[in-house]
Amino acid sequence: MTYTIKKAETSKEFADCVYVRSTVFIEEQQDSISGEFDGLDDNATHFIAYDSLGEAVATCRFRLIENGSIGKLERVAVLKSARGQGVAGAVCQAAMDEMVNQGAVEAKTHAQSYVASLYEKLGFESYGDEFMEAAIAHRAMRRPFKKSAAA
Repeated sequence: MTYTIKKAETSKEFADCVYVRSTVFIEEQQDSISGEFDGLDDNATHFIAYDSLGEAVATCRFRLIENGSIGKLERVAVLKSARGQGVAGAVCQAAMDEMVNQGAVEAKTHAQSYVASLYEKLGFESYGDEFMEAAIAHRAMRRPFKKSAAA
């Protein structure tokens, strides 16, 4: 399956992000609405992935923290129908490319422990102890960005 991944810039694209997040985090994982929609969306850059039929299937967001030097990857969600096909990694990579464009030198995330291997494939490493977030075990992970030879 091929996917189109783009920065969410229209109200429809943002609504599609909300739909995917609601389906995965609220319906499947039983997170609360207030837990999922934390008031930080307006200060984040969102990405949405569409399948070849134009259906929204995956999303993520990031926020620049620590004076813009770190991009915090958050709310990575993939609908069941699209899991295991590489779209999670692709949407995360698009977000990380944009982090670099915005000046970040490192990415951090709180990954659900059972999918930490996805982030490891993207170059992230775990640090610290496992912890609970929204009643799900998580790992803190980070990935420095390499500077280009021209920098």
